[in-house]
Amino acid sequence: MITWVFVDVDGTLVDQKDNVRPDVEGLFRYLNRSGCVIVVWSAGGAGYAEQKIGMIGRKLNVDLNPMIGAYMWKADSRSVCAQSRFYIDDSEGLIEAMDLAGYGTFLVPFYDPSIENDEWLFEAAHAVEKFIDARIGEATPSDNGN
Repeated sequence: MITWVFVDVDGTLVDQKDNVRPDVEGLFRYLNRSGCVIVVWSAGGAGYAEQKIGMIGRKLNVDLNPMIGAYMWKADSRSVCAQSRFYIDDSEGLIEAMDLAGYGTFLVPFYDPSIENDEWLFEAAHAVEKFIDARIGEATPSDNGN
């Protein structure tokens, strides 16, 4: 089962001054290698999310676009039919709602570049890994083609 991972932009990947949180590239590479569909989303809309990823990529000197499956406005996520979803966001209310809906979640604090050793995206990658492993463990024989 493919896991769709929704990653917020503002506060999660960058702060209000567009400082890039450590491990953005590592998170995207991990999710991509794991076969996840990465959806970068924002309350500002799909175009805004894509623009921010372009800016992050320029700052990191890497093209992140080939790893991203879609850009989305947050309200449009309801249209995604994927059963296996995971949300990485700095909004506690959103994370609580997605958790109650039965999706995987990881709450990161709003990015503050003055805090040393920020490893929240590294921790988020581990949370996704655990989520995927648990979903594989839940697979029934019919899910595996047996």
